[in-house]
Amino acid sequence: MIRFSYANFCKFYGKDENPEVKDGEEIRLADTSRVELHFEQSKECARQLVDCVYRIDNFERFSKVLKNNDKNVKIITDDLGGNYLRYMFAKSTSDLYENTSGGKKRVFLDKDYEINVDGMTEKCRLSTEWVSSELGDGTASANYLQALMKTINTYYSDVLKIYEEFGRWYLEYLKQDFKLSDLPSVLNQDLLRDIFNHFWQNHL
Repeated sequence: MIRFSYANFCKFYGKDENPEVKDGEEIRLADTSRVELHFEQSKECARQLVDCVYRIDNFERFSKVLKNNDKNVKIITDDLGGNYLRYMFAKSTSDLYENTSGGKKRVFLDKDYEINVDGMTEKCRLSTEWVSSELGDGTASANYLQALMKTINTYYSDVLKIYEEFGRWYLEYLKQDFKLSDLPSVLNQDLLRDIFNHFWQNHL
């Protein structure tokens, strides 16, 4: 980590100080952040988690457990003792994809996912049918949020961690690489580069 005097730096370079930046704060080369998950809103929580891992690698780490069914792409959850994510994605060949049969919408219609499965790329939409029930229940005709959480924790353990704390659920993102763009927006990027350059010139 690097410790710097922000006030002295601004004074030296004649720059205005930002009151949101604390003098002497530490800039860590690895940052950890977490967000609270709204577990009770199961379908929105599922969407948040799915979008998160999709942004990381387009579900590449799920490749061993993705299975192409007739109208769906599922995630195999045999290791959890059931078929808990069997309706996860509706393929573009499914009536659910565009809700062509009318009635209740059973997929999120505003986002497509391109999923590599069984040597093919399937265009899919995420199911809206989710429950937060315990896995032992197994009676719901829906996807199980807890199964999704456990599967993500298994395959993305070096990047993400999902856990419960005092009755609340959290997604913790464990960043492995430091980038200037990862820092809070209150720190101007050009200013930070000047800070680092000034530090190394005076400490090497």
